[in-house]
Amino acid sequence: MKKSINLFAFLYVLIGTVAAQSCLPDAGFWGDFTGTLGKEPIQCSFYKTANGELTGNLRYLSNEKNIFTLTGNEKDCGFLLQVKDSLAVEKGSLAFNFSADKIKKTEQYIGSFTDPGQKRAPVNLKLVSMVWGTATQHYGELFGTTEEVETFAEKVRIAFIQNDPKWLADHCAYPLAIYKASRKPIMIKDKAAFLAGFSKHCTAAYRKKFTAIQSYNMMCNHIGVIMGKGEVKINHTSSSSSANYTYCISSIEVF
Repeated sequence: MKKSINLFAFLYVLIGTVAAQSCLPDAGFWGDFTGTLGKEPIQCSFYKTANGELTGNLRYLSNEKNIFTLTGNEKDCGFLLQVKDSLAVEKGSLAFNFSADKIKKTEQYIGSFTDPGQKRAPVNLKLVSMVWGTATQHYGELFGTTEEVETFAEKVRIAFIQNDPKWLADHCAYPLAIYKASRKPIMIKDKAAFLAGFSKHCTAAYRKKFTAIQSYNMMCNHIGVIMGKGEVKINHTSSSSSANYTYCISSIEVF
């Protein structure tokens, strides 16, 4: 695995969901947000450069495959982002500011979305994680592009949903640690052992969780990309290099 760029990057990634501060994300980081646009639940993520330029994406949770692009800037804690569809057609703009209520102990980003016809809808966002990366790689600890990592994560998600242990066995790093509550990790030495114990360790209830797990804008830290709440961790294989890399499941947690 590549070493973290510095101690500060490591700390921010490690504490990603700790209380937000104004003007986050920091330069060189992705900010992952959840909230609402009008009455619609949304999820958005954007990267901030040193001069406050922003680039990222937005999804309505009712149609996650429809991805909108975000570009804009942040100045004096005010965020302004243009929204375009997959064909680069302007769909409107997002404008919001950080807001904190010390009495209710809440922190959020409040503003509005204005469509091309000047119709406005309220926007309410909450920062859920902040991940070190680059403008083209949401997952700075891994080789490759954002799309490559998320394509692999989606294959992992589908394999669990479709109960495909063979595909999963072929894409695990061995020995593989399977963690269960209040127990030491179970070490799976090879593919044969993974297949033999799959139904025992990865039950139907566990596999069902993957129907609600996202394979995009995931948390990432020094141990890899974290799917869901840690059900699966993804990394590149130990033999990977920046010029030649593949991804694998590095650990599984059942809870």
